[in-house]
Amino acid sequence: MLKAVIFDMDGVLLDSFEAWFNLNNMLLLKTDQKEITEEVFDKEHWGIPLEKKEIEALTEDEKSIEAFARNIKIFDGSLLTLDKLKGEYKLGLVTSTPRVLVEVVLEHSDMIQYFDTIIALEDAKNPKPAPDGILKACELLKVKPSEAVYVGDLPVDVEAGKAAGVKTIAIKPTQGADFSIGSVKELPALLEKISRK
Repeated sequence: MLKAVIFDMDGVLLDSFEAWFNLNNMLLLKTDQKEITEEVFDKEHWGIPLEKKEIEALTEDEKSIEAFARNIKIFDGSLLTLDKLKGEYKLGLVTSTPRVLVEVVLEHSDMIQYFDTIIALEDAKNPKPAPDGILKACELLKVKPSEAVYVGDLPVDVEAGKAAGVKTIAIKPTQGADFSIGSVKELPALLEKISRK
């Protein structure tokens, strides 16, 4: 029986590509490196966790954190979907985003209230595609992996979900995912079907 829905954040609930692109270039400039194009960012940096030194530099820069949060866009239907699911399932969030950004973004987007547990980059021993974050979320939600689904948008999300033993739902067709949907708006109907099986 399905008891928990665990989400990735970026690319699933929030459109954060532009925010991450700008933040990445800001961090490059701070370390006297050249800025990169969106194309290079998409191919080489998107979905890759920040390094410890980058997180430390960011923690000391409130202006950049606020700018990051302001650049985030909520995908259409994200809040409505979370609202629909909140009473029916335990909700978790597992992201490769550092906690300093997760908290600001979730408060800024009014999403923080929906989650029973939040696992940020620093909370998992190993980042995705390792299953650590998803397994920790299951433990904190008091569910078995077989009672949970993980909703992500990248191959590392599917890999992490498979390694954790949860069903995987990809926001776009992703090889190996158990299910795929076009947007988070389609999630409640899919979960209903999964629950009936």
